[in-house]
Amino acid sequence: MSSSLDYNAYLALIEKNLYAIGGPIIIILGTICSIISLFVFCQKKLPSLDRVLVTSPNALTRQRSTLRLAYKSVIIGTLFWMLFHSHTLFLVDFYELAPGYFVCYFQPGLYANLIGYYSTIVRGILMFALLIIFGIWTGKNLQNVNRHRIIPIAHTSVNTLGNQENMIRSKNRQFALMLLMEILINIVFYAMLSITGIYEQIATNESQTTFYYFIRIVASFIGNIPVCASFMGNLFISK
Repeated sequence: MSSSLDYNAYLALIEKNLYAIGGPIIIILGTICSIISLFVFCQKKLPSLDRVLVTSPNALTRQRSTLRLAYKSVIIGTLFWMLFHSHTLFLVDFYELAPGYFVCYFQPGLYANLIGYYSTIVRGILMFALLIIFGIWTGKNLQNVNRHRIIPIAHTSVNTLGNQENMIRSKNRQFALMLLMEILINIVFYAMLSITGIYEQIATNESQTTFYYFIRIVASFIGNIPVCASFMGNLFISK
């Protein structure tokens, strides 16, 4: 009995230190990275609605990636996800799973099942699939742009054309690496949360141990890392 209490207390201590130490770090870094990204986004030469539109070989499609449309998308998307996740303010509570072991978790029943399906289907399957699909789509667009790009010959030396060609290839390679980095970051840091969501749906009729809830909480913490990791990865590649 005492060993079980010590084990639960040890897990609770890890959770407490994880959020007490790591939580503020992620909040500070995430806020700084978001502010810097906002400054970059506000530059007229830098923003784009998404990579698929801006890399499309169709000129009419590229014209849709405007600053006004981007602002609307950001505002609407922010408001939508704020409202979509507002239920956690009211439907999450503290539960004592074992003597001395408390967790902040979703209310059991239908609500917890819906959250499990959301983590499994939306964040575990749909998000990864869309990242890969749009990543491949963007890569094909870059290849088509390079293949059909017309270089003016008049008043242009061979060295200048070569330098322009090398610069464009370098930028496209850098762009592709940034895209690949973002996909890998999201897959790596969301994989643990997706796996726990799948396990939760499989083991709904079984008694879930304190260790499972510990893993679930750790996975939720790790799922917040891409907020700042994506910016750091892009900054590293751009250098």
